[in-house]
Amino acid sequence: MATSIEKTGVVKSTNDFGFKFEGSDDYYDYSKQSEVERATKGGTVRVKCSPKADGKWWVNSLEHVVGTNGSASAPANGHTVSNGGDDRQQSIVRQSSLKAAIEFYGMVVHEAEACGKGSDHVLQLAEKFEAWCNRED
Repeated sequence: MATSIEKTGVVKSTNDFGFKFEGSDDYYDYSKQSEVERATKGGTVRVKCSPKADGKWWVNSLEHVVGTNGSASAPANGHTVSNGGDDRQQSIVRQSSLKAAIEFYGMVVHEAEACGKGSDHVLQLAEKFEAWCNRED
């Protein structure tokens, strides 16, 4: 039986217990002995795994892989992968900024209504959150 392996690729499917990579039917289970990040469908991840007796793999560590331009970087096995590039990344940032602004607005809705602010205020907050996410360090 193989020893530990490291693999990088695009996640094909996930559930509460593990995931599969695109182009493979191998199943990668989250180890109960170590808390690891969860893979997201369509995301590119790098994992370190150890074999299970049933032929599946225990995920000992998981890292989300992103290149310098926001797109997925090439995996160690030489295959090129992509998460959709800059447009998809920007869309994710905008959506999460809008979600954060709505949640924040929900916490202070009474104060905002008292000031006469509504959905325009949420969009202004989302723009500020997005700008903060995309700032140059």
